[in-house]
Amino acid sequence: MLWIHVDDGVLVTSNDNIREKMKLNPTEKLKLRWDDDINSIVGIEIKQKGNSFYLKQPRLIKKLVEATDSQLTANQPLPEIKLESSPASQIDCHYLSAIGMMLYLAQATRPNIMYAVNYLARVVMNAQHDDWKVLKHLVDYINTTKHQILKIGVDNTRRDMEVYVNANWGGAGSRFQHSFYIILFGTMVAWSSKKQSCIASLTCQAKYMALSFAAKEALWLVSNIEDVIRQQCPVLLLDNKAAIQIVNNSSRKKKSKHIQREFHIINELVVSKKVTINWIATTGKMADIFTKAQGKIKTNHFRRCMEESSVEVELAEELSNKHPKFPVRLIKTYKAGDAENFPLRNKF
Repeated sequence: MLWIHVDDGVLVTSNDNIREKMKLNPTEKLKLRWDDDINSIVGIEIKQKGNSFYLKQPRLIKKLVEATDSQLTANQPLPEIKLESSPASQIDCHYLSAIGMMLYLAQATRPNIMYAVNYLARVVMNAQHDDWKVLKHLVDYINTTKHQILKIGVDNTRRDMEVYVNANWGGAGSRFQHSFYIILFGTMVAWSSKKQSCIASLTCQAKYMALSFAAKEALWLVSNIEDVIRQQCPVLLLDNKAAIQIVNNSSRKKKSKHIQREFHIINELVVSKKVTINWIATTGKMADIFTKAQGKIKTNHFRRCMEESSVEVELAEELSNKHPKFPVRLIKTYKAGDAENFPLRNKF
C-alpha cells in the first residue's frame, strides 16, 4: 500500500522485495529520501512503541497559539455562550486562518475538538467580536491540553469494525448535526461531524440519514484495506430504535415517506449484508462528543473512552530527561487525562 501527498509518502508492505523495488524505480527520475522508520507525515509527528503509534502536532498547536495570543487555560472546548451570525461584517483573514489550522488539527489528531471547530466555522464569513472570544476559548483549551496524543494501537480481540453513529439538533438552525466515528482493532481510525445537507422533521429521520452517511464512509474504508486485512461487514451502532425499524422496513411508509431517496441506500446495504445495525443504549453512546457541546466531566469521559490521550509514559520520559532528580515513579502514578493538572508543573 502506497500513500502519497505532495512531497510526503508512506509505503506499507510485508514483502522486502517489493519494498526494495519501490525504492529503486522512482529514484531513477526523482530525488527521494527514504526512511526505514516513519517519524513524521504532513506535519504530524509519529512515534512508535511496540505495536502502537502515537500521533501529535505540536508545531501546528504552537503556531495556532502564537497567532491568537492564547494565554489562558480552559477545561472544555466551548464556553456556555450562544454563537450567532451577524449579517454585515468584514471577513477576518485571521479568523479564517485559525479555523483552517484547527480543522486540520481536529481531522488529524484531536477528534475531541471536531464539533467545536465545525460550530465556529458556521460563522466564518461573518466573524464578530463575540465569535473571536469563543475561538480564543477553544485555542486556550487546545493549549491547555497540548500534551494529549492520539494513540493508534492494535487489539486483536476486537477485529470487527464498529461504527458509532449519532445525530442531534444543535439548537441553531433547522438542520441536525450528524456524526460517526469508526473503531477498528480497538482503535479509532476515522471520525466525522457535519451538519446534515437536508432538513429532517423527526429525530429518527435524522438518525436514519446519519446511518447512510456512516455506512458509506465505513464501506469506503473497507474497500481500502480489504487487500491487507480480511474485514467482516461493519457494525453500525445507534441508540434510536425507530430509525433501525425504518431500515428493516417495518415502519418505512409511516416515518420515512418524507426522507429523500438517496438516503435509502442503507436499506440495500443491510439487505445485501454489507453492513449490520445494532441498537446501543443512550448511556453507551460515545458519538455525543461530535454532535453537541459537552462539559468538562463528559469531555474527559469520552476522551478516555476513545483512548485518545496516552501521555503518561512520554511525560515521564520528558520530565525525567529535563529534571534527572525528579522521581519517575511519582509521575507514572498519574493518569493520562490528568497530565495538564500535574501538581508540580508550574514549579519547573
